Amino acid sequence: MWTYSFRKSLTILILIFTFGGLKASHIVGGEITYKFLGYNADQSKANLEVSLTLYRDPTGIPYDVQANFGIFVQEPWGAWRSYEVVRSVPISPIEEVDADSDPCKTRFLNEARMQRANYTFEVWLDVGESDYLISYQKCCRNFTINNIVGTGGNLGSVYELLITSEALKVANNSPVFSGTPPIFICANFPQEIDQSVLDVDNDDVSYTFCAPLFTGPSGTSCGGGTQNPDPQLCTPPYPEISYLQPFTVANPMGGSPPVSLNGNGIMTGVPELIGSYVVGVCIEETRNGVLMSRMRRDYEFNVVACEENLVAQIEADEFIIDASISDEPIAYFESCDPTTINFINLSEDEKFIEDYLWEIQDPTDNLHFTQSGINNKDATVDFEDRGLYEGMMVLNDGATCFDTAFFIVHIVPEPTLETVCTYDTCVAGPVNFINLSEAQHSSLSYVWTFGDGNSSTETSPNYQYENRGLYTVRTIATDTFGCSNFISKTLDWYPYELLPPDTIQLDTLLCAEDSIFIFDRWISNSGTFFDYIPSDFTGCDSIVQEILVQFRDEIIPELEFIEICEDDIYDFNGTPITDEGEYTDTLFTTQGCDSLVAISLSHIKIQRLQESVAICPDETYIFGDLVIDNPGIYLDTFENYKGCDSIIALRVVETAEKFKSVFEEICDDESFIFNGDTLTVGGIYDYELTAISGCDSTVSLTLVEHPTYEKNIKGEICEDGIYTLGDMEITEAGTHIYRGLTAEGCDSIIELELTILEESNHEFLDTICLGETYPFGSLNLSLPGIYFDTLTNSNGCDSLVVLELEVGKNLTRINIDEELEEKFGETLILKPDVQGGDLIISEWFEANEFISEELVLTYTVTDDNWLFFESTNELFCVAIDSVFIKSILDIDIYFPNIISPNGDGLNDFFNIGASSTLLTSQVTIYDRWGNLIYAGPITEDKQISAGWDGTRQGVPVEAGTYVYLIQAVFINGQEEIFTGEVQVMR
Repeated sequence: MWTYSFRKSLTILILIFTFGGLKASHIVGGEITYKFLGYNADQSKANLEVSLTLYRDPTGIPYDVQANFGIFVQEPWGAWRSYEVVRSVPISPIEEVDADSDPCKTRFLNEARMQRANYTFEVWLDVGESDYLISYQKCCRNFTINNIVGTGGNLGSVYELLITSEALKVANNSPVFSGTPPIFICANFPQEIDQSVLDVDNDDVSYTFCAPLFTGPSGTSCGGGTQNPDPQLCTPPYPEISYLQPFTVANPMGGSPPVSLNGNGIMTGVPELIGSYVVGVCIEETRNGVLMSRMRRDYEFNVVACEENLVAQIEADEFIIDASISDEPIAYFESCDPTTINFINLSEDEKFIEDYLWEIQDPTDNLHFTQSGINNKDATVDFEDRGLYEGMMVLNDGATCFDTAFFIVHIVPEPTLETVCTYDTCVAGPVNFINLSEAQHSSLSYVWTFGDGNSSTETSPNYQYENRGLYTVRTIATDTFGCSNFISKTLDWYPYELLPPDTIQLDTLLCAEDSIFIFDRWISNSGTFFDYIPSDFTGCDSIVQEILVQFRDEIIPELEFIEICEDDIYDFNGTPITDEGEYTDTLFTTQGCDSLVAISLSHIKIQRLQESVAICPDETYIFGDLVIDNPGIYLDTFENYKGCDSIIALRVVETAEKFKSVFEEICDDESFIFNGDTLTVGGIYDYELTAISGCDSTVSLTLVEHPTYEKNIKGEICEDGIYTLGDMEITEAGTHIYRGLTAEGCDSIIELELTILEESNHEFLDTICLGETYPFGSLNLSLPGIYFDTLTNSNGCDSLVVLELEVGKNLTRINIDEELEEKFGETLILKPDVQGGDLIISEWFEANEFISEELVLTYTVTDDNWLFFESTNELFCVAIDSVFIKSILDIDIYFPNIISPNGDGLNDFFNIGASSTLLTSQVTIYDRWGNLIYAGPITEDKQISAGWDGTRQGVPVEAGTYVYLIQAVFINGQEEIFTGEVQVMR
């Protein structure tokens, strides 16, 4: 039975029909093989016997009594030309092929027959360097095919055989198929279909799925509708059939995983989809790596619904999966104690059951129980020992058809209980009940009773008794299977003291980072610590010593800035230091704790002054303690205002010349003494000098003044940035001082006011539809999630952008993944499955024509059409789905092949019978020479009561064979011409 299966959200009205009720064309499948017969005398020609095996549906158009074959030779450039046309090859006796029976399954079919016939002929081929191709072309395939594009009834079939030049040279025979493919195969059952070949030459063969061939496009002399294309005109290469999605050449029957073809020519797999499927299998024959022949079997497999005749099943409350035992669910039974279990047999179908066999293995793999016989449908079994029992119930053990149900019985061991309790025997406190119990394959729940009327369901409770005494404590454990066990123990609870001991409190205060050794351990953190002094009388703690330990906070030092002369030594807590830098030392506070001291030491630069004096020859000059009588440079040291040494450099120049030029440099915060003048500004100074001896000279002093820098600047950096100033790397906002020297050795002081610019973060939410992309930085996003990107804000700093992207879905579909074949005039109700949000727009189209804006469409089938459904949901996401509606016209028309116009009221007229799908018809009769005998009127009568009465212009025709031509027009506008022969008997 053929049915369509739809999801629950789709409501569609269809007509269920059976395979046998379809009017098919006829072609089911076929293949061509050949046998080498011999050579001519000079071996220039090879004689071959070619055989076509053709399978047909007996409910369709009959076999051709004679068949025509085309033989083609390949030109050196690859084209094929006609070599010979073999015409009028007679058909062999027709064989009826019944469907193979499966005693283990029931097929839901009305008809399961097929016919097989052969066309065999001999041909001579030239032996040379050319390959040959032999083909047979015929229209048409069955209408019921589900996996190809186009109507099967309008697609012809081509069966071809390639014979290579090498095959003719070595007298090769083609392989032959080892068996007939099955007419029907069962859906959802594992299959092994034999497509293998036998080769008498023991050549190598390979198997692949390949596309079947058809004769050509409709409307051409070779295309659909042409019953017997002329091999002289219809030459190779022939077009390949296109498969409908999701079917492909490699997956011609659909399903997942697909049916496959192995290297031995066996098709294996589990077909899932009910229907008719054309499958192409190509076989290449090679010898020592050289191609001999290529043959193609083209066959239509019918996948039908089947049901197992035997289904073994046992009644159980629980089923488990254990792959080591079976792939099917296994009945599972549990019990706490040794018990008796009644096994109820639910196996079907009882009319096919001839025997029941029960076998159970104990936990040691020994046979625990067995019984068999038709009267032992159910079983009652005693289980005495605990553990896992494995069993099976077999229907028809040893027969061709059998089935097995496996089961497991678990006699659960009782829980193992173990408990201990601990408590302080000196001071009254909680009793700690510790549970060490366990159970196999289960968890446990507990109930504790403490012997004083109270209880607990905790696993390991802590319980405080009010009075000393003896208590009976009971622990009850129950596992998940309901199995219980208990244990009772006596508790002697008699603590010496009902109140805690006295406490002595001591406090101590320590410095930060110190530690103290108390109670046999080192303590380095603040807190309260206890020690217990045992009583000499009871041995119990009678006094508690409590010490509160506190640590002072660590003192963080402040940095002290200190300046010393450049050549001085600074005593830092007894340590002499001379270099600039930061130093720390540890002192002690008044409480005796460590106190850190930190200083920043810098140097006061030595001030250097320069003077110049001119003397005449033989003249002297007093400079400090020196009496100078020769030109040169002389140094003296004095103390500046900060108490640091300064150096004066005196240049003594002899002024015997009348004119002398002098060049000097100073910083703008320094002075230069020349001839008793203190100069602080750069420039050119001229002096008329008179030496002691009375020698006069003119000295021109060029004094260059270099600037010192004191500069205030402002700077900005982003968070986590670094500002570089000289050799300083600054990361904190505020005022920063940098001291340095210019290239001329003058002071340079820069005061930096640094600002930290904030980075910014932005978070936003956006939505796209499924299948769209969202540009985000350098990415194109299509999946929902949270995404990050770093940009630059108006401050020039990083700006973190956080996008939360949602993907709106419109998953609304018609949910029909294959074309619908419906009868002409049938009414369908199509309701899409709405998913992904409420719809705001629903539109149905037929090709480019708008049909309806209703969600549920009522549609009348008239011709083949694509229906499109376009929807928009509340997120403005659009979904488009389509379904192809194939209009099927039930062409049911009958033509008699014998009339006896003798006036007896029986078979006096040649008339037709047709179903309601016939609109009009016209009958025309010709004799065997093509002369018109009768031309009837165009009529709408489905059952022509008059028709042709066996006369020509009122005169009875002679007994014999006449040809009829009937032009029929059906209600969908389809026109068909039917021809045949009718026998007139007198």
